[in-house]
Amino acid sequence: MKKLMIISSLILITSFSFASLRGTQTWLKKQGINYSLTKLKSLTKLDLQDSSVSDISPLKELKKLQVLYLMRTEVSDITVLKGLKNLRILNLFGTQVSDITALKGLKNLKELYLESTQVTNITALKGLKNLKELYLGATEVSDVTALKGLKNLKHLDLEQTQVSKKAIRALKKALPNCEISH
Repeated sequence: MKKLMIISSLILITSFSFASLRGTQTWLKKQGINYSLTKLKSLTKLDLQDSSVSDISPLKELKKLQVLYLMRTEVSDITVLKGLKNLRILNLFGTQVSDITALKGLKNLKELYLESTQVTNITALKGLKNLKELYLGATEVSDVTALKGLKNLKHLDLEQTQVSKKAIRALKKALPNCEISH
């Protein structure tokens, strides 16, 4: 049990925040267990959904992270994610995120959930060639030209967006193997 460094999946749901994680760390230290989220170098999955987390800067050390669920959190700044090159699934549904520039170099991303965010500009997604699923529903996105080269895209959610019917037709032509819901 003292070897928490080998944990590969950690699920923290409902009322947890980084503040309460620090409290947990203090309690574990009293039990003789040295614990720190930033020391969980082998962590591959982290679920913080429905929590009060707003500062995700402690995640920058989790280089092996492949799956990150931040839906319905208070996160707005995802700059720290630019260094997490192994991310394959990222869920930001219902967050206050507006700038996704940090995602530009995440070449391993396969699933990206941006529904109900403040995102308007998706040009950072242009080079994400491994992206298979992209959810942009209920955003203010209107320009989807950056997606035309994403030939591996299999599902694209554009429901409740500002994307024109003409742009959707052009996208369907560019991505014939992609199911586009609008």
